[in-house]
Amino acid sequence: RRAARRGDAVRRAGLDFPLASEAFGAIEGSARQPGTGPAAAPVVVQGVPGAIGITFLWQAIAPPDRDLSVFVHVVDADGNTVAQSDRAPGCGQSPTRAWKPGEIVFDPHAIDLPADLPAGVYTVRAGLYDPADGTRLPVDEGGAVSDAVTLWSFDLQNP
Repeated sequence: RRAARRGDAVRRAGLDFPLASEAFGAIEGSARQPGTGPAAAPVVVQGVPGAIGITFLWQAIAPPDRDLSVFVHVVDADGNTVAQSDRAPGCGQSPTRAWKPGEIVFDPHAIDLPADLPAGVYTVRAGLYDPADGTRLPVDEGGAVSDAVTLWSFDLQNP
C-alpha cells in the first residue's frame, strides 16, 4: 500500500490501531486502498471503551523546514469535531525539524470520546499542520488531494 504524503518532506509510513480502536472499526478502515474513501461504518454500541487510539509511523523524506503538529479529529455527520488530539509528534517530544531523512518516528494518540456522545455516524480524520499559523499540509492519497486523510468511520448506537 502506498503511503500518504504530507507536503514534500514527510510521509505516513504506517499505522497501528490499539484494540479499543479496532472495536470502533479501525480494522475495516485500515484495510482500504488509498484514495478509495473509508470502509462502510461498522455498528458500535455505546458500552465500548470511551477512547480510541492510533499510532502513526511518520518518515521524513527530506529535512522538514519547520515544526509541525499532528491532528486526529473525530467528526460527526455535519463535520463538527466532537473529540480530538492535537500536538507535536512523539507525544510532543519529537519536533519535526529534528527528523533526519529516512528516520521513522512513532507517534501514538489517544482520543477520549465524550460519555454523552449521541448516536450517529462519526469519522476519524488526521493530518499535519503548522501550529504557527494553522495551515494544514496537503495530503495526496491515490490522486485525491485534501487537507486531511479519512482513516475510518463508525456508527455509534446507544444500547
